[in-house]
Amino acid sequence: MVDVHGDTLGGDPLDQLHTPSASAMRVVGRDLEVAMGAAQAPAFERRLWEALHGTAGDALDSAVYVESDLLAYFEWRDGEGAPRAEKTRSRLALLLAASGDTAGALALAAQAGDDGALANDLRFVYGEGGRPPGETFAALLAAQDSWLASSVQASLDARMGKADAARAERTRRQRRSSRGYRAARHTVALGAALVLAGVLVLAGWAVRRGSGAPGLGGPPWTLADGLAVFVRADVWNRLFFAGLTRLPVSVTESSAGEFLWQWSTLLASLPLVWLAHRHLARPHRLARPAPFGLRPGPRELPHLAAISLAALAIDLTGTYALASAGFALGFEGHWSEGLDEVLIWGAPASALLTAVDYVVWAPLFEELAFRGVLYFSLRSRLGPVPAALASAILFGAVHFYSVPGFAGTLWSGLVWAWVYERSRSLVPGIAAHAVYNGLYVLGQVTLYR
Repeated sequence: MVDVHGDTLGGDPLDQLHTPSASAMRVVGRDLEVAMGAAQAPAFERRLWEALHGTAGDALDSAVYVESDLLAYFEWRDGEGAPRAEKTRSRLALLLAASGDTAGALALAAQAGDDGALANDLRFVYGEGGRPPGETFAALLAAQDSWLASSVQASLDARMGKADAARAERTRRQRRSSRGYRAARHTVALGAALVLAGVLVLAGWAVRRGSGAPGLGGPPWTLADGLAVFVRADVWNRLFFAGLTRLPVSVTESSAGEFLWQWSTLLASLPLVWLAHRHLARPHRLARPAPFGLRPGPRELPHLAAISLAALAIDLTGTYALASAGFALGFEGHWSEGLDEVLIWGAPASALLTAVDYVVWAPLFEELAFRGVLYFSLRSRLGPVPAALASAILFGAVHFYSVPGFAGTLWSGLVWAWVYERSRSLVPGIAAHAVYNGLYVLGQVTLYR
């Protein structure tokens, strides 16, 4: 099934962004603010943050990589000297200078089609000679993100002998960085608290030697019936998105078109619900336990909530471990992967619809499709472990992520199959999936919006 929030298979990842330059500038600016804010934190907190997320120097290196990637994209797409490439080249030169690589900044600025004006301005700002910058340089700074503009402006004020103005600019930058870091820290702290709660649940089960829940057992339908439902729903899903991408611009920019995109997961997945109900659930409605376990009794809810917390702890811990291992081995996802421009730039109503799509519709329908239908059906022939692995591989593949992204999604698919196996209900997996996606939405909104 197609994931509207994933990347399209093939092509440059930046092709998926509507405003790559603005989005890159937002990512670079906010990430640098958070990293610089973390550098001001108390020693223990700073060391912990740097162990998990890297140092301020790492953030600068990442920022240079993002802007360099964007420059290469515009040069290839628009040709040397195109306006977007020129703007990106100027921003990258400013970033290199602010990070201390004055030589690299000057070399890049020399390529700008401004008769050496930017190179002259940078030489002056960073004490290499040159003439004082004029209005063009001021306009260039005004167009940058706050961290970069503030950093260069403070250096310029100091060079011009305006010590008080330079000091005030640094103070404003530090305050903004501290606010950004606190917002990011709160999101991380929430995730850590949920992981801790899940670990406590797992520890309790270990003391009692397991949760005591029986296994899922085989489905009441045949493998052929289950696969038929999954494939037919997938065909409709793909046809829906293929038609959506071919709508006229006038339709996609209307309220109705916007709704079609923001809640596309719901609209594309309704046939899955109908097919699963008609061909799988209804013919076996007297089966015990119910095939998908979507109507747990009041006495089951505490146990299902505990399983959800345990699953979330395992999922978050494993995903982070895989990302760290991939980074250490040189496998990194593209910086734009997982970036949702609607959550960042969209109107409040559009961002809210998109957030509901992430937190409500995607967990509900993905768990029904990949665990309730696919995993449960494969389990009748393959057994729990091979069925979980097969369904998780397909779950990761349809999201079209990079190698690290695929590994993380594969891990999530395995964890949520285990949840379904142990609880005999899709409810805990849906809940854990929803919280996982909710943490992502919270991070996007608090950090980049």
